Amino acid sequence: MTVNVCVIGAGIVGITTALELQDRGLDVLLIDRDEPGKQTSFGNAGVLSVSTVLTVNNPNLLKNLPRMLLGRAPYFRYDLAHSITHLSWLAQFLRFSASSYSLPTARTLLSLQTLSIARHRELLAEAGAEAMLLETGWIKAYRSVAAEKGSALECELMDQLGVKYVRLSGDDLRAMEPGLNPIYESAILLSETCSVSDPFALSSIYLKLFMDRGGRFRTFDVTSVKNIRANKWRISSQSNDSIECEQAVIACGPWSSHICAMIDYKVPMAWERGYNLNVESPQIELGRPVLDVDCGFVMTPQGSSTRICSGVEFAHRDAPPDYSQVRRAYDDAKAAAAFGAPVDETPWLGSRPTLPDSLPMIGCASKHSNLWFNFGHQHIGLGTSTGSAVILADLMLGEDKVNISKAAYSPSRFGA
Repeated sequence: MTVNVCVIGAGIVGITTALELQDRGLDVLLIDRDEPGKQTSFGNAGVLSVSTVLTVNNPNLLKNLPRMLLGRAPYFRYDLAHSITHLSWLAQFLRFSASSYSLPTARTLLSLQTLSIARHRELLAEAGAEAMLLETGWIKAYRSVAAEKGSALECELMDQLGVKYVRLSGDDLRAMEPGLNPIYESAILLSETCSVSDPFALSSIYLKLFMDRGGRFRTFDVTSVKNIRANKWRISSQSNDSIECEQAVIACGPWSSHICAMIDYKVPMAWERGYNLNVESPQIELGRPVLDVDCGFVMTPQGSSTRICSGVEFAHRDAPPDYSQVRRAYDDAKAAAAFGAPVDETPWLGSRPTLPDSLPMIGCASKHSNLWFNFGHQHIGLGTSTGSAVILADLMLGEDKVNISKAAYSPSRFGA
């Protein structure tokens, strides 16, 4: 089978990439070993942010590191053996926490999020699914004065970049979210952030749009990717099936570094693993996603239930699950609102692909002019997927549909 472009990976980033390239007139085949949208894209909080400007590796990280390493930060846990084998990556990650990176990184992320939300609106309108987008903002709630003071750097960056937010007292918060118990001292409302109540449904809507336009999807477990001649790639599976394409796009999230290694590209990727548990909603349901900053979990309405999303677990992508973090988050959430029993028999686990500077890799590979990368969106892939697709399409086709700097996303910054 021969196609113009093959996009490897059918999570939200791969689907929107295929859709954008199709929109620019290319013949696109989308492939994945699993059902589209069923891996990392499936289990997130559903937030489409235009306010995430402070990365995990920020100037506060070194100050908080002892508490994190001693297991006293509920929003973070780590596997010691995995951390030891990734000391080089961790050193790079810490290097990018220097204050000199904060504002440039924040500006870069904000431009990508702003572009993405605009494109989400266009695609949802085209699909007739505008109601999918919930424009209620999201809340960051503080149980303690110390936690609120800890947000000073984030608020400073938002002020510098013009991100709109509203400070709320504890009484203001309870008036806005009466289902919450009176345990929060204060909060901020990120008023321009949107959300969706079903992230998998969003992926499905975009996939249907792609297929209705004549796009194709194949279930395909990639075992090798070879450049067989100057303008041709052969992608093979374990069953000896193969696809030939003129251009290949690697957009398979946490598995991207594995695919890249097949072509001798070493990508410095690690994984922010995250868990969630869907539980029975309180009688007075939440009106929007709420981040409990002190305890490091998100409570987000998901149709008939509420999803409790845990913080970060630094471990290998394929390590066995450890549900202790999300179960603690559930216990902490029950102090925040009258949540009922778990709806899920087992918590969900996903791995979010992260590069040392917390920015995605979008652009052309350094050794092949017809190989493209679009991955590394850490925990905001749902919200940055569509903008990343626009940037990649611009680069592939030599167009300038969006006038924003693309250099910060270049694979060359890590020699890839």
